Amino acid sequence: MKLEWKQILIAFILGVLLAGGLGALALKYNAHRRWGGEPGYARMVERFNKKLDLTAEQSAKVAAILEEKRKKIKALRGEFGPRFEEIRNSARAEIRGVLDDRQREKFDKLQAKDSRWKKRRPDGE
Repeated sequence: MKLEWKQILIAFILGVLLAGGLGALALKYNAHRRWGGEPGYARMVERFNKKLDLTAEQSAKVAAILEEKRKKIKALRGEFGPRFEEIRNSARAEIRGVLDDRQREKFDKLQAKDSRWKKRRPDGE
């Protein structure tokens, strides 16, 4: 009976982490598309031009504003990224402490797979 509750607790914790990770990934992907670089940035300016009938001067000003904000967002990502990584690593270490050897091995493989996926991303995040 005790083992069943332990397994339920582990499944719950992993589910929460997975849901949180997927939510963060969706937010990050969406923000990256909008602010992350030239294609998203150019699409946004183009969309504003079409929807708002911007003059050439307004379009240039909007483009400059978006570029400035993109740089600030990138700086924030660099500043807070390591803190988020520390929290993730702490959670992983605590979860490993709850698992038995077999589960720990599977968990480590899942984490390695996540790490490989992360390295393939253009911004490495």
